[in-house]
Amino acid sequence: MPVEAMFLADGPVLTVLGPRSREWVRRAADDPRIAIDIFPWWERGWSPRHDLNLALVLMWVELTWARPRLRVQRDALVRTLSLLRSAHAADPALPMPWAEWAELLDILDRSEPGDLRDLGWSDDPDDPDPHDHSPELAHQELIDPPLAALVRNRARSSVPAIGFRRHDVVHHGLPGGWTIRVPGSLTCAIEDDGGTWVAFDDSRDVHFSSMTITPGPGHTHPTLDELVVGSDDLHSDPPASSRPTRWSDESGSGHIQFSSEVGEDGQRVLVASATILQGTALGFCTVAFQSTEDRDWAVEVCKSCRLMGRFAEP
Repeated sequence: MPVEAMFLADGPVLTVLGPRSREWVRRAADDPRIAIDIFPWWERGWSPRHDLNLALVLMWVELTWARPRLRVQRDALVRTLSLLRSAHAADPALPMPWAEWAELLDILDRSEPGDLRDLGWSDDPDDPDPHDHSPELAHQELIDPPLAALVRNRARSSVPAIGFRRHDVVHHGLPGGWTIRVPGSLTCAIEDDGGTWVAFDDSRDVHFSSMTITPGPGHTHPTLDELVVGSDDLHSDPPASSRPTRWSDESGSGHIQFSSEVGEDGQRVLVASATILQGTALGFCTVAFQSTEDRDWAVEVCKSCRLMGRFAEP
């Protein structure tokens, strides 16, 4: 399981092959052979089941179930589809995750070859990319019409459920030792400056940075009111949706100011800018979103920012 993130899925035990119930734990304690199903590669050597289980691990742990925006996401998507295809070809009787397979085909189908090339796909034979084919060939191979039709037909009677990142994820290791809770579908990264953590999709954008307050001799630590003085007066009579939000709990306190600005694509976006004070640590979280329906979500993202050790159970 990744060390930089905590999955918030149902189940007391989370494994790389999905959650397990308390009843499963009790049965495994009585008969350890039951726990074999959490080891992806129990059998020695290669088998069709090996490829299927590796695909399942990627589906549960790595895939965001959204259009790939980074090369590593593209690679995970293509590798998963390749593994599913090879496992089924070698043993058509295997219990395939039909609904999830169909969903991945749809995601790849919506990702134009040019989109994959923009992520860094290269046709150069000297490129160390593990997939030695072009975006166009990937589409031809992985969205093979007869196979895709079979997968989608088998998927009709089931609903996709595999994937921890279908739920919220608490990310660790943000600058300054902070954590944040965001949807698992968002693409996350650290900017080149090393001091800003970002998460984004097509309509939402989250930025986080932090600093430590060190007062000089004879000075006290500033309060949150002193840090955000004047920010509430930006609008003499702001609409209810733009009024600042404040909160205080056992970990600290925070203040969110709302505004709007024009994005790079020329569309107006709403922005929630939070200042969060926890002890001597100061966090800055900015959430940009396009729909007013995401306002409450933006507030919850800002309020989820905590220093490691101050994280409260969701």
